Amino acid sequence: MDIVQLSYFIAVVNCDFNLSEASNKIHLTQSALSQFISNYEKRENITLFLRKSNRLVGLTKSGEIIYKYALDIVKNYEEMTIKAIEAASISKQVIKIGVPSLILMVYFSSMLPKFKEKYPTIEFKVVEAGSYQIQQLLIKGEIDIGIILGPTELKNDMFHQVLVHSSDVVAFIDQEHPLATENKIEWNSILDYDIATFNSDHSIYKLLNKKIKTLKETKQITYTANAWDYLINLTRGTNIITFLPELIYQFIPHQSIMYKKTVAPLAFDIYACMAKNRDEQNKHNIYDDILTIF
Repeated sequence: MDIVQLSYFIAVVNCDFNLSEASNKIHLTQSALSQFISNYEKRENITLFLRKSNRLVGLTKSGEIIYKYALDIVKNYEEMTIKAIEAASISKQVIKIGVPSLILMVYFSSMLPKFKEKYPTIEFKVVEAGSYQIQQLLIKGEIDIGIILGPTELKNDMFHQVLVHSSDVVAFIDQEHPLATENKIEWNSILDYDIATFNSDHSIYKLLNKKIKTLKETKQITYTANAWDYLINLTRGTNIITFLPELIYQFIPHQSIMYKKTVAPLAFDIYACMAKNRDEQNKHNIYDDILTIF
């Protein structure tokens, strides 16, 4: 018997050997069901059922053995099918990670290929955006994991938030800049110079703008851009001060560019965030892996 025929046999037993009831349950004509039983018994030379007046009334010893194994076989087949469907579903799983451009370059360029190797059935989609937008996407449930520059505005009771990196925002200047000899730059000293940093949707812009407004209400950030290399090049041979995270320095090829820390520096904190209602194990595993790369 194949798996379908085994289910027919089980249905007959479960319907108290009533062929009419069993045939209705399995959507097969009674004559076809009766023919199946007769053909099997003749082919295998086994009597499955006890009969009385041409009616089925019970199982023979052989029938009891087959019934016992049939239950296990059908159960295992159903479990196998469910697992296969789940595996197919997992193979189509997409995990979306929101990452600011700078963090994507520094950390994720080498990390994503390793994730793909470790989780071959998962498709990773990176959403490149600013920290504020990433927070909004997390709140709306449109991404699974967000890498956010602090401070965040997410609620602790709704989101996992782990500080994975902490450093400073520093002042990048040309080596001939008037402030190049300073050990640390006083904030009041920068007011006489043009200032450059990331665009206004970036958290560093917001922190820097808030800081300089406390020093001089009319002072403006002069140059903004998304590209850190452009912002660095603005300082070459000029007195422009570009404020960027300290970790940028490792990627700067120009020896003429230096950086200076400020007194009471602005913090550059990176948080890995995920909604607490995300119960899929794969997402938790990937989130935990992300925590280890910083």
